[in-house]
Amino acid sequence: MNKNLFWLWAYILAPLLCLAFGLVILIKPSFGDIPTTNVPVFKVLGKEITRFPGGINITLTFINYDYNATSGSVWLPWERVWYGISLSGVPPNGTITEALLPFDVNGDGDLSDVFTVEYIDNKTARIDGTTAYAMDIPEQRTYYDDVGRYDALEKNSFALGSKNHTLYRVIYNPMWGSGYAGFGFESFFRDHSSPNIEFVIEHVGTSINSSTTAEITNMELNGTSIPYEFNWVSPWLDSGQWYVDNAYVYPLGFLESGATFTVKLTIMGEPSAYLFQAILNWSPDALHRYRFLVYDALDIPFAITGTVHREVNFESKTYYIDILTNSTISPTIAFNSTAKEISFSATIYSDYSKPTTYFWNISIPQNFLTDNPWTVTLDNEPIAFTPTTNGIHTFLYFNYTFTKGWFITSKISIKGTWAIPESPSDIFLPLFMVTTLLASMLCRRKQSKRLQTKSTRCEGGSR
Repeated sequence: MNKNLFWLWAYILAPLLCLAFGLVILIKPSFGDIPTTNVPVFKVLGKEITRFPGGINITLTFINYDYNATSGSVWLPWERVWYGISLSGVPPNGTITEALLPFDVNGDGDLSDVFTVEYIDNKTARIDGTTAYAMDIPEQRTYYDDVGRYDALEKNSFALGSKNHTLYRVIYNPMWGSGYAGFGFESFFRDHSSPNIEFVIEHVGTSINSSTTAEITNMELNGTSIPYEFNWVSPWLDSGQWYVDNAYVYPLGFLESGATFTVKLTIMGEPSAYLFQAILNWSPDALHRYRFLVYDALDIPFAITGTVHREVNFESKTYYIDILTNSTISPTIAFNSTAKEISFSATIYSDYSKPTTYFWNISIPQNFLTDNPWTVTLDNEPIAFTPTTNGIHTFLYFNYTFTKGWFITSKISIKGTWAIPESPSDIFLPLFMVTTLLASMLCRRKQSKRLQTKSTRCEGGSR
């Protein structure tokens, strides 16, 4: 699950319950031990998504319907890798394991260290004896109607060995008996103009070395293209699954109360399922980071359609398989020559409230795998498909509508009835046996004729 999504829903439900029971929701901010201030509040007036081969355009129109957003500077954290752990037990605790990441957390040159994380309170944890203070504190979170929320973040960091890190958030719920801590490893802070808008493109990765597969190629603010201030790519690990975030920060300038502004982004990349987020950052005092999450712009799923090229190497020969799709395809395709089967993984993004359809059109060389009937399965369940051919390739088209939530990875399997011809070493022995048998039969026939001739001669001689 997205590192923000779990806690987002937890804190969304509270105000929604208040609405259901007729209670009053806080409209003006109260940020605990930091200065209370009048803040700008944003909502989305319009949202448009248009797709084209190899990319997508996302257009969002915002309005500031409260106080002015004055100009200034705001810090933003960047981390080499983000990592979340669960907290449980007495006292609540968990571990940071370098071998699991794998990442050298303390800079000692190995990947074998394990660091104990102990929960103290909702803004403090002890990591391997070092006290760390969280940037994101529950008491400094405020909801506005049903449009979004403000997080007032503290500029905190801690060190393990020679490396500097951030504790994003730490929380524990005694009723559930579980908690959570999120870290940014090898972090630093960078100043940007305030207010600004941050865009994040997220997709599923395979390891800490996974790279981004989509990028913002153009951003227009009120119809004028502007460059980004900063761009960084950060992998993160959650529940054993790697993800990759590609983040861009753009300046907005002074925004008075009632001001509207439109951002249009062109995103291009590999065929895949993605998640898009827009975050507004502002600082009223050049000290705290006020992060405003607009719900309508926070988690926007999208897919880029295109053709993925893959190879299958077998018996010293390479066969090329192309897949036209709007899903994420695994880097390799497995081939089982005995079962005459190819298989691969496909990752999609779906929303519980909005079932999403994904498709695949797979091109298979007929000199590799062919003939009818074909069998196509998704997660071991048969799926209907449409076959076509151009005489050289077979094309198998099928689609599926997903109703589960978040990023989902499924296994797709295709079985034929005839596979690659056997190699010479496989067919030599049967061919030799057939040749030997024919030769033997021919020899016997010749011997039989000789015996008959000899017998006739013998009988003639006796007369």
